[in-house]
Amino acid sequence: MRHVYVEMKGVIPGPVLEALRAEFGHKLLVRCMAIEEMRDVRDAPQFKPEPWALEPSEALWFFRNRNGLTQGELGMRLGGIAHQNISAMEQGVRPIGRAMARRLARYFGVPVQRFLG
Repeated sequence: MRHVYVEMKGVIPGPVLEALRAEFGHKLLVRCMAIEEMRDVRDAPQFKPEPWALEPSEALWFFRNRNGLTQGELGMRLGGIAHQNISAMEQGVRPIGRAMARRLARYFGVPVQRFLG
């Protein structure tokens, strides 16, 4: 077997990438539609380990970027939050409140503690 081609649309969950990598190793290639080239699965942003020692503002930036969202897109998906508010939370200028932390955790599928100090 030379290479394995799997087509998925949207964000590929980390556990799925991990299972594919465990099964196929370096033979698995991931195609990034934005770049239109084949890449080793280990180079995919979703495969990079999650840094657990991040401040809430840094975690927000990390998860937003890992999911390929702009601040405006994330704000819209969270129910019409202005991109300026997302920016202020990422910069640590505006705290992430409990309600917002719950929304972010639900959206990104991570524990709410990731967004609380």
